[in-house]
Amino acid sequence: RYQINSFFVNGGPFTLDVVSGPADYDSTVSGSGLSTATACVATTFAIYGRNHWGNPCTLGGDKFFVYLENADGDRQDINVTDMQNGTYVGSYVAPEAGTYKLCISQLAPFPAGPPIGNTPYTVKVTPLPNGTICAPPRHKDDPNSEWENRAAIIGGAVGGTVAVAAVAVVVVLVLMRRARRRSYASL
Repeated sequence: RYQINSFFVNGGPFTLDVVSGPADYDSTVSGSGLSTATACVATTFAIYGRNHWGNPCTLGGDKFFVYLENADGDRQDINVTDMQNGTYVGSYVAPEAGTYKLCISQLAPFPAGPPIGNTPYTVKVTPLPNGTICAPPRHKDDPNSEWENRAAIIGGAVGGTVAVAAVAVVVVLVLMRRARRRSYASL
């Protein structure tokens, strides 16, 4: 006869699987994407879940909030993939060169949620080699501007020279669309 707390359990022997609890703000992060990136090229980092006692988590299911913020305060939410083993992989594409803040938190977006690791991280994003422009100039005040979003999507979906060619096609399409709008406005 076995006793668990004040309950007696008949039978046995029993096999128990002891797993760590949910991830806590003691979780750790690593990866080059915490400090450096190249504009329009996907970069990654990992979050390693740790429970309240600092033990590595072995199951998934935890929620992390991650975003990238440029110097103007524009935020880009970052999707985090749950590997179902206590590890979470984040991937992002910075649309242009510059200095960004990468913020990782739990329960709610930083600063409302508890920060993970040394949040916020300062990420230095360098331009593509040879002066190649991967994202057209941002037009923050133009509500019809789709340049930044399309460049980020294309940069994350394909790589290298193909990404530059694809962005060039998008630039031409956007310019054609704007020219068409201007011609309608003059009617």
